[in-house]
Amino acid sequence: MVACSTCFINWRPYSNRVSTFTYTALIMADEPTGNLDPETSDEIMQLLFQIAKDYNTAVIMATHDYIVINRYPARMLKTERGHVYDSATVAVSEHQ
Repeated sequence: MVACSTCFINWRPYSNRVSTFTYTALIMADEPTGNLDPETSDEIMQLLFQIAKDYNTAVIMATHDYIVINRYPARMLKTERGHVYDSATVAVSEHQ
């Protein structure tokens, strides 16, 4: 359960992914589509994007699901081998 003064978001497996929602400026979601069928994953992602759009809310989401990443493009931070890569920056080659 993630809680703040204005929102309550339930992320327990095998339960409703969003149990109660009132306005907040930030939603943090750890694998919100994990262990879900593709249709339900799509519904969850559409809901998160709609909330972000309608309420000017930021969504920070952790996922390993490349289908979700490709279907819902947004700014992405990726960690790999001790480095953080930001999709909003230009890639720089480290050739020496």
